[in-house]
This record gives sequence, structure tokens and C-alpha cells, in this order.
Amino acid sequence: MSIKSNIRRCVPRAVRDWVWKHFRAPFNLWRHYLRDAMRFWKYNLRAGHADNAGVERSLRMCVHIIEKGLSLKNTRPYFGRDVIQRVLKETEELRKSSYSNPRLISSAVEAIKAYRDFHHDFTPNESQKKLLLMIDDFLATSASCSCQGGLGGTFRTTRTELERKLGGPLSEGLRARHSIRTFSDRQINQTVIDRALSVAQASPSACNLQPVRVHVATNREMIDELLRIQAGARGFYEQVMALFVIAYEVGLQIGPRSRNQGYIDAGIFAQSLMLALLNEQIGTCPLNWAQEASTDAKLRSLMNIPDSQTIVMLVAGGYLPEEVEIAKSSRIPLDVVRRYVE
Repeated sequence: MSIKSNIRRCVPRAVRDWVWKHFRAPFNLWRHYLRDAMRFWKYNLRAGHADNAGVERSLRMCVHIIEKGLSLKNTRPYFGRDVIQRVLKETEELRKSSYSNPRLISSAVEAIKAYRDFHHDFTPNESQKKLLLMIDDFLATSASCSCQGGLGGTFRTTRTELERKLGGPLSEGLRARHSIRTFSDRQINQTVIDRALSVAQASPSACNLQPVRVHVATNREMIDELLRIQAGARGFYEQVMALFVIAYEVGLQIGPRSRNQGYIDAGIFAQSLMLALLNEQIGTCPLNWAQEASTDAKLRSLMNIPDSQTIVMLVAGGYLPEEVEIAKSSRIPLDVVRRYVE
């Protein structure tokens, strides 16, 4: 037996617990946070947007902004001029670089083409004409490139088609989940919501501690106010018929090393909830909660969420209309995600 073990045996358990609670645990917590901060600084802040990875990250976000705009029920003509210009510029940067991502470039070209097609019947002013000329030049250049089709823009589907996929093999049902930004005005019954939440409770959690808590808003005024605070549902927030605020109990984390486990458990729960709601013909759109403390406090106050809970994300929901436009949101190649270790 080691000297350390012998010393531990000599110290009363109550003393060891007191030392852990007041000294070792706080020290470990700050040590882990410092390590996280250093890694974030090294691999995110310091790297910036100077390399291909930074350009790809920026381009992928911009392409998705275009797709989201095109998937709305009432898309605003000539939206996102700055975003369009960034896509044109960053796509050219990737094309000219020594290493490029052909799938991402293809999705950017397809998204720009869908944007141009959407504006076919609109009469532009002088400023908008310049934007369309830039897009036409970009697409003319892209015509000579070997781009993959079907990776960007939007696609139209029906509620019946999504139901068919849900009733088929599990793999097809999982692929039926898309971020929906067009909903019908049909009210959602609390019984239906509870049924979906009960299904989501089958989600796993670390040591089965089940730290996830869900705050649900179905009142029109409350939903509008919450989404104004979140500020990520512009263009469709007035259609949202139910809003789920997903949080976790900080007290149900097992010491400093599991300080992030609540985010993992909440993420798994959220995916299960979205699939369960889809099974009830309710489409959903996950909304991030990367907010400052002051904004976090506003939402907490409005929903009376206790300080013991950490808000992870929001999920907007509503019954599916007969037809819906969906962002394609192309996925990166499996080879990038998967790595076998011998």
C-alpha cells in the first residue's frame, strides 16, 4: 500500500470530505476551466479565420443563413446582401487555395443558384441589380467547375412524405428530422406535448441522474417575447406554436470533471424530443443559446427558471403544414467525421 493511501487511512472521513469540498474540488474546477480556456484560445481564437479551416467555417455558416432565409414562409426579397458577398468571396478563396473542400464549394454554388432563382420574378432597383450581376458572374464561372448537385439550397416536401419516412426503417425515420421554419396555425394540445416529453425521457443520462428540465411556453405573447430575447428566429417566430427551453440541474453533476455532462445529457434529450414531436406531426427548429449573462437573466426572469439550472438551448415547434420548404444543410463527408483506430 502506498504512503498516500496510508495517510488517507489515518485521516478521518469527515476531515477528508471537508478538505475536498472547500479546497480540492474548487481547485480542480478552476484547473479544468483553465485547461478548457487555453484549448479554446489555441484552437479557436488564435487560429482565427486566416486558414482554410476558418474560411470553411465562415462559408458553411453563411450558406446555411441563405438556406434558412429561402426556407421561410415569407422570404424577404434580396435578403442578406452582405452574406451573399461573403459567400462569393470565400468560395473563390477556397477554389484558389492549395486545399479545397469540393462538397462545401458545391453547396455554396447551389445555395447561390437557389437565391438567384428565387429572385427571377422580382424587379430589382439599381443596388439590387449590381448584386444580381455579381451573382450571375459567379455562376457563370462556376458553370465550368465540376460541382456536385443537390448539396445546397432548399427542397420542398410534404407532411405525408415525412410521415411515410417515420413509418419506415429507423434509419429513414432519423433522416426525416429537418429544421422546420414554416408551421401551421393549429394549436398544440398539452397532452400531445406531454406524450412527446415522456418519449424523450427514455434518453440516457450519466449515471441515470436525469438532470434535464424542460420549460414549455404555448402562450402567444410569451413565445414572442422569449424569441425576441433569443433573437435567432427572425422571419418565422410569429408562427411558432410551442417553445421548449431545455436546461439541466447543475446540482446533478458529479464533481468538477463532469461539469459539462449536463450539456451532453440535454443534447441527447433534445434530439429525442424533436423526433418524438415529429412523430406527432410537429416540426421543430433547434435554437442556440450562446448568450451573454444579461440576456440569460432576462429569459430566466420571464420564465422563472431557477439559478440552479443552466439553460442549454431552445426548440421551436409547430404542426407541419401540407407542404414545407426545407434547407438542404449538406453534411460533411463521413471520412471527416469518422476515424478508425487500430
